[in-house]
Amino acid sequence: MEFDHVGKLIQLSFIPLVRCCPRGCWDKWVLLLLESLFFYCKDIFGYAWLSLIHEGRAEVPAYFGNLYGPEEKVKKLEVELLLKFTRSVSYLLGVLASEEFNSGLPQLNCPKSDLKSISSSSLMGYLLLHNCFGRFSMYSLFGSLVDYQAAKEALPFCHALIRLAVATDDERLKQFILNEMLPTLVRFDDRSPPSGISWLRSELSSSIEVSSMKDVVGLCREIYDVYLHNQITIMKGEQQNRKTCSDGLSDWFEKE
Repeated sequence: MEFDHVGKLIQLSFIPLVRCCPRGCWDKWVLLLLESLFFYCKDIFGYAWLSLIHEGRAEVPAYFGNLYGPEEKVKKLEVELLLKFTRSVSYLLGVLASEEFNSGLPQLNCPKSDLKSISSSSLMGYLLLHNCFGRFSMYSLFGSLVDYQAAKEALPFCHALIRLAVATDDERLKQFILNEMLPTLVRFDDRSPPSGISWLRSELSSSIEVSSMKDVVGLCREIYDVYLHNQITIMKGEQQNRKTCSDGLSDWFEKE
């Protein structure tokens, strides 16, 4: 199915269904739909972004529909369609992570909890319990980090994943955050031309780019504080102890 059609399906069906679905029907409706969507995103949507980033064009023509005209015009239309779909996916992720459906999701500084008990009052916890995130890939979200409108919706989802990982001490989610989410966030700062990211950034205003980048750095800082700061402090000893988390994050970024 084309990106434009799936995007409309998300806006007109998926999001209203998630918002209105009773807790007792999550397994029959929300879980099945999201598993299929995450698989689509991981397999096709992720590849579209990767090829755009590395080759300058999203190499999935069948998912853009019948586009006609000069090559440059078609390339621009492809990016617009991909970005539009990215915003739809990001908006859905923002809904999944909203407080409305996650009243039982603990804050970072709360004691650890049992995943099953969290899942009774947290949609994010419920999806993790049923391994729905096993079909999810951060490559699908790379475009969300470029576009401020998409990042505004997608980043709360990432923060919610971190809260869930810390609360449950779930090893799968922890590895996803360290091995997929964090490297993807670091790659977001890659400014080497020519790339899809560089091209899209040139289309955005500088104020939007700076705002989006600050949000991404804030997410990196949260991951660093939760998972890496204490580990690096132990490895480097007293000298590292004298550094703040902010200093440690700056040093870590430079090495990455």
